[in-house]
Amino acid sequence: MANKDAKGNKNITVEEARRIVEEELREITDRYRELYERERRMSAELESLRRTSSSVESSKDTRVNTAACTACGGTGKRKCVQCDGRGWFYNQRPNTRERCPICNESGYVKCRGCSGKGYR
Repeated sequence: MANKDAKGNKNITVEEARRIVEEELREITDRYRELYERERRMSAELESLRRTSSSVESSKDTRVNTAACTACGGTGKRKCVQCDGRGWFYNQRPNTRERCPICNESGYVKCRGCSGKGYR
């Protein structure tokens, strides 16, 4: 047990001092382990976020040239030449109106200049 001297300071034995130092060292070591584990988990999470971010960035549409296609004006489609954009045409023999098989009655076909993307 600790006794006090004339000045009021505690006098402790060597065993008590050793026990106090060991307890404090154990507390410091435990705290260090907690901080180390937390840092390790945070580093793993950060690396995971970096990988996710890089995969998202690489999956984005990275166009080198974003100028609109001059053939279609950036729409990605052109007027069908078979039906002139109507979606149907007159068949001269039976004198009937038929749906256009080229554009499937839409009046438009995919631009060959830009493959339907709208840019080259």
